[in-house]
Amino acid sequence: MNTTKMKTINCYGIYIENKYTDYETIKRKQKNIYQLIKRTISNDVRFKDISFIIGISNTDKKDIKIIYAKTNKKGRPKKIILGKKIQWHFHIYILTKEKYISYLGNEICKKLRKKEYSIKQFKHDNGEKAIEYINRQCQNIWMYGDYFKSHNNKENE
Repeated sequence: MNTTKMKTINCYGIYIENKYTDYETIKRKQKNIYQLIKRTISNDVRFKDISFIIGISNTDKKDIKIIYAKTNKKGRPKKIILGKKIQWHFHIYILTKEKYISYLGNEICKKLRKKEYSIKQFKHDNGEKAIEYINRQCQNIWMYGDYFKSHNNKENE
């Protein structure tokens, strides 16, 4: 991690309450939501320094245990999340150092509601903890923006 003094990261969370039983369906929806947020950000000059992360999960947050299984292939071992299984759902966090995070979060929520998603939105106090939470709970994670590039994570495009 970078040890230089940084501004506080403002974080806005969106939890999509629509429940899905099929993993392939939710992966397709994840791609659609990723593109929707990306278009919203690119249409306004004020949003050029925005990063966001979208994760899909089917595990209850109370009792999570993560194990990594070797697959005898090159690369990272497969991440297996153990815990009480529930239906698939989304976690979205938007990160920026700017103050207009609530405005952007509300704009994205309006567009998601038009697409008939049932959502809960909230302002999160700590962006770093939000990212740790998604990394711990979610099985499929898509990231976008300079924040993740500077922390040695890959961007999905």
